[in-house]
Amino acid sequence: DNGIDILQTYTTLSPVNALAVSSQNMLAVGTEDGLVTLYNLSSSEQPSTPPTIRTNDQPIRAVAWSPDGTSLVISGDDKLATIWDIREQYNNGSGGDPDHH
Repeated sequence: DNGIDILQTYTTLSPVNALAVSSQNMLAVGTEDGLVTLYNLSSSEQPSTPPTIRTNDQPIRAVAWSPDGTSLVISGDDKLATIWDIREQYNNGSGGDPDHH
């Protein structure tokens, strides 16, 4: 025991390659299967199906939040860096089109 408590554990269906926490206390988890899942760290209860962004089937290699926590940049083996408007993603559940390419 190292004296550090686990606060929360999130399980993914594919290996985790990248993650980032926003200024709004949102966790973005990018996985090997091309999926980014969003978790609200301010809430103890998560939806049964958390919001996701499916870029394609290429592995996610990096995720980064904008300073205000409203946009997320995702990059992967598809050789693209795509900026997503997360306000729309989180409010509507899952899926959607990127804000910019």
